[in-house]
Amino acid sequence: MPNAEKSIADEKGRHDAGDRAPDTPSVGKRLIQFLMCSDLEKVKKVQMQFGFSIVGVVFLAMLFVPNIIWGRNQPPGYAEISKNENRILLALERIGEVAATCTAVIFVCPQGFSFPWLLWLIAAFALMILYEIAWMRYFNGGGELADMYRPLGPIPIPLASLPVAAIFLLGVWYQSPLTLIAAIVLGIGHIGIHLGHVRELSGR
Repeated sequence: MPNAEKSIADEKGRHDAGDRAPDTPSVGKRLIQFLMCSDLEKVKKVQMQFGFSIVGVVFLAMLFVPNIIWGRNQPPGYAEISKNENRILLALERIGEVAATCTAVIFVCPQGFSFPWLLWLIAAFALMILYEIAWMRYFNGGGELADMYRPLGPIPIPLASLPVAAIFLLGVWYQSPLTLIAAIVLGIGHIGIHLGHVRELSGR
C-alpha cells in the first residue's frame, strides 16, 4: 500500500508539473540574450519582424531635416578640415548611413508599443530631442564651425553621438540585430570622423 500511494503521488506531481506553463524569461533576461547573441543559431531566435515603420520615418525626418539645412549653409572652414578625413572611417560612415536608413524603416517592434519595451523607444526619442536641441543651439549661435563639436552638458560631440545612440536604442526596440550592427558601423565612422575634426581644430 505505501508503494501504491507513493506511485499515485508521483503521478500527480508529474501531472501538475505538466499543467504549469513554462517559465517565461523576464524582459531583462531576453534583452541580455538578444544583445549577447554571438552565433547564427541565436540570431535566428531573435524575434525580428519586418514591416513599414512610421516611427523610423519620424526618426529619419528628425535626422535629415537639420542636416539638409546645415548642408545648404556649411560653416567656413568645414570644407578644409573635411579634406583630411580618414578614408576608412568615411567608408564606414557611408555604409552605416545606408544601413541605418534602411533598417530604420523596414522593421517594427514585435511587441508594438507595449510596456516595458516602450521604454526603449521613449529613451531613443529622448536622445533625438536632445539632438534637435543641439542643432538649435548651433543655428541660433550663428553657425560657427567650433559650435558643431561643443558638448551638450556632459554629452560629447552631440551632433554625432546622439543620433548613433538613438538608432542603437531603436534597434533594441525593434529587436533587430541588423539595426544594431548598422548603428555600430555608423558610430565608428561618424563619431570617429568628428573626433578627427576636433583634434584638428584643437591643433590650430
